[in-house]
Amino acid sequence: YEIANDTDVIESKKLLENYVGGPLLANVSKYRDASLLNFVNSNSVPTLILHGKNDPLCWYKHGERLARRLKYYKVP
Repeated sequence: YEIANDTDVIESKKLLENYVGGPLLANVSKYRDASLLNFVNSNSVPTLILHGKNDPLCWYKHGERLARRLKYYKVP
């Protein structure tokens, strides 16, 4: 939400607000519950992450954050 580009084609912030029920600061716990990162643990399944750096809708840094979280829990 915080790194969404205001000029993106699908209007990510608006899409997220409609899905979650409002802006981030008014719904922090709902956004937390909607994030995959908060569900990764040592019981997570082995995960393959493939992501290009030119995707205009999903920033590659999200894949890097997921990879770090999986590594922290020693998930292959």
